[in-house]
Amino acid sequence: MNTHKRFAAALPLMLGLLTAGCGVAPGAGPAVPPVPLTGTRWSLTQLPGQTDTGPAITLNLEDARLGGSDGCNSYGGAYTLNAGKITVDKNLVSTMMACPEPIMRRATAYTSALVKAAGYSSDGKTLTLLDAAGGLLAVFTRQSDTLGGTAWLATGINNGNQAVVSVGFGAALSANFGADARLTGSAGCNNYMAGFEAAAGKININAPAGTKKACPEPTGLMAQEAQYLKALESAATYRIDGDRLELRTADGALAVSFVRAAPGAPAETPAPVPTAVAALWAGLPNAEYPVEGLSAPAARLKDGVFEEPAAPGSASKNRVELSQERAFGDLDGDGDEDAVVVLVVSRGGSGTFVYLASVINEKGVPKASAAMLLGDRVTVTSLAIQSGTLSVGMLVRKPGEPTSAVPTIPMTRTFKHNGGLVEILR
Repeated sequence: MNTHKRFAAALPLMLGLLTAGCGVAPGAGPAVPPVPLTGTRWSLTQLPGQTDTGPAITLNLEDARLGGSDGCNSYGGAYTLNAGKITVDKNLVSTMMACPEPIMRRATAYTSALVKAAGYSSDGKTLTLLDAAGGLLAVFTRQSDTLGGTAWLATGINNGNQAVVSVGFGAALSANFGADARLTGSAGCNNYMAGFEAAAGKININAPAGTKKACPEPTGLMAQEAQYLKALESAATYRIDGDRLELRTADGALAVSFVRAAPGAPAETPAPVPTAVAALWAGLPNAEYPVEGLSAPAARLKDGVFEEPAAPGSASKNRVELSQERAFGDLDGDGDEDAVVVLVVSRGGSGTFVYLASVINEKGVPKASAAMLLGDRVTVTSLAIQSGTLSVGMLVRKPGEPTSAVPTIPMTRTFKHNGGLVEILR
């Protein structure tokens, strides 16, 4: 056999070996690479056995970590992927807010399904999770990260004092990100406009310009407006998670949190501020707050401060100061806006004790509950009232660290009002 014939005879064998080396079976088309899931975000569209609707349920997949919202609480945990198989760590962690029963039931069903996941499939637009027997557990659609053409209402603002506080004074702070790269909305008293650029999770908002109306009442509304506009300008990154949006600074601090505005909601008309409610909260710096360890049953603040001798004849002082951190919302379920404040108490020693107190709106009359101790020299980073539950973000110390150490460990505590603030433990 000559050289040409020997090469021709060997050619089919060589092609077969090359094909096998590329992972393509004889007679099959080219292999389809799996859709990468790292860095993707999804919204739940189908949960078998559940017909209840509610806030968006989301799934965000990062490198070996997943998280999102179960419709009530934020959750997170570890997961692994391998050739169409997925394993989710059963020890998911979550915040501990309480929500209405149908939402809690749906959230429990979702997290139960999530930890049962054994397989998945995705075409890049939808993601399907399957159990070990191939049964359907959940179906998701890919979330868009496009801001243009979306409208939002602010729920929390970085006040520039290392804390995020909830929107108060009956104001509606809005943000309408137009498809024309213009951001417009209401800052509570004035309407504003700014140019913006947003893509791939990065955002730049120009200094907002707005109308020049003055709103002297309620006291604090204009300060909140200035904080909101400054927080918008400080944003460097954004993240859409279902019906929630977070803007964060370059160092990762939360600048503004939002919920998606209802379709057709006005973006630039300030909501009227109820005069009675405004006057109620204007009196917070001069109200009485029951605080333990004082000579009197309650600290009567004047311009946000109360002082008394720590002991008869002592030069040391008991001092109670109203912090800037506060939250507004309906705590007792009567439909009226209530408040939660932070009190900082020192008693002449080295300790600085941080307390929470609820102030219930009883038909226009404020009534402060007994203050609840959060800790010695802890830092409150956020306050928010949602569905009758107070969520408090804090920085605390590692177990065993001295109280002189700077608190660095984040944690969330949740409370209900039942004659006073009662912590929800799970």
